[in-house]
Amino acid sequence: MPLAEAHLVSNAAVEITSHPMPLQKRVMSAEEAEAMLHRVYNRLLPAAQEVCEQSDEQDTCWWDVDYADERDFNAYATKENQIVVYHDVMTTVGSDDELAMVLAHEMGHHIADHIDETKTRAATGAILGAIAMAAVAANAGPCYSYSCTQNMSNAVENSAYLGAAIGNLTFSVKQEKESDYLSAYILHRAGYSLMESRGVLVKMGAMSQRMETGLFDTHPAGPDRLATYDAVISHVEMDEDGMPDAK
Repeated sequence: MPLAEAHLVSNAAVEITSHPMPLQKRVMSAEEAEAMLHRVYNRLLPAAQEVCEQSDEQDTCWWDVDYADERDFNAYATKENQIVVYHDVMTTVGSDDELAMVLAHEMGHHIADHIDETKTRAATGAILGAIAMAAVAANAGPCYSYSCTQNMSNAVENSAYLGAAIGNLTFSVKQEKESDYLSAYILHRAGYSLMESRGVLVKMGAMSQRMETGLFDTHPAGPDRLATYDAVISHVEMDEDGMPDAK
C-alpha cells in the first residue's frame, strides 16, 4: 500500500486547517437521506463485489446497509456483513462521491476481515497480558494471605483486560488505511471521482482537529489519512489491472 511522504502530510494539514468550520449541513428528511444512501450503495455494489471476490477473504460478498436516524456523523461496519450509516453523514457530505467513500470504506473493513482480525488480536492480547502478570507474580515470591492472593488475582485480571485493549488497538490505524486503500479501488471501478471523494476526509479531519497520529489512536489523524489517501489515488489511477494487491 502506498505511503505518504512527510511534505504531503504537511500539505494535507494546511488544507484541513484551512477548511471552513463549522461544517455546512443540508436539510434532509429521513426518507431523502435513506434514499441517497441506498442509491450510492446500489451503484457501488457491483464494483465492491468484484474487489471482494478478488481478495478471497470472505465467503459472501454482499452487505446489509442500514440507515440510522441519528444526528451525528458516524458510520461503522459490524457483525458479519452489516454497515450502519447515521443521518448526518448524508447531510454533511458534499456529493455522492463523498458518501461513496464513506460507504466503500466500511465495505473495505468487511472485505479485509478486520472485525475477526480485531477479535483475534484482542483475545491474544488478553492471554499475553495475563501470562505476563502471572510471571511477575511468580517472580515476586510466595503469597499466602487472602488479601495478597486477591490483589494478585485482580492484577492478573486487569492485565488481561489491558492486553485485550492493546490488542484491539495495535493494528487499528493500519486497518483504517487498508480500508481507505480498498475503498479507492471500489470507487474507481464504480466510476466515482477519487479527487471528489477525498473531500469527506478533509471534513472529517477538520471535525477531529487531530494533527498527529498517537500510539493508541484507533484512526489515523486527519493529515496522515488524507495524505495517504492522496498517495493511494495516484497509485490506483496508474494501476493497469484496477485491482488491489493481495495482503
